Amino acid sequence: MAGLINADPDEITIGPSTTLNLYVLAQGLRHLLRPPDEIIVTNQDHEANIGCWRRLAEHGVRIREWQIGKADGSWICLILKR
Repeated sequence: MAGLINADPDEITIGPSTTLNLYVLAQGLRHLLRPPDEIIVTNQDHEANIGCWRRLAEHGVRIREWQIGKADGSWICLILKR
């Protein structure tokens, strides 16, 4: 698998679901994040992505939610114009 993505075997992980993999990632980064660090999620993210990061708020990490107006992807144009 590592060869397919040009990575060292110790640089990848395979898990049972994206939800669990994101949770493991967030918990793995927990000891590196301290106030005033922030994690930004969007109102368009799936709960599997938002929930694992929001749990870090219990450890003082600020979780900010970027309010995206449309769910059609047109918001990316605003970023690219900057």
